[in-house]
Amino acid sequence: MEVSRRLGASPDTIRTWRRRFAERRLERLSDEPRPGAPRRITDADVERAIVRTLGEKPKNATH
Repeated sequence: MEVSRRLGASPDTIRTWRRRFAERRLERLSDEPRPGAPRRITDADVERAIVRTLGEKPKNATH
């Protein structure tokens, strides 16, 4: 409960992380695929949007 409170995560989430860590150590702590429709935007698309947002200023505008 203390870890849950400190991290602001639900006790169920903490139990999931502990179980994954016990099974496969750190390699298993990465997020697993979510149910539902697959992502339509790739990591490369996200990176391009961030780079453009941080690196380009629209004409006559601010970020």
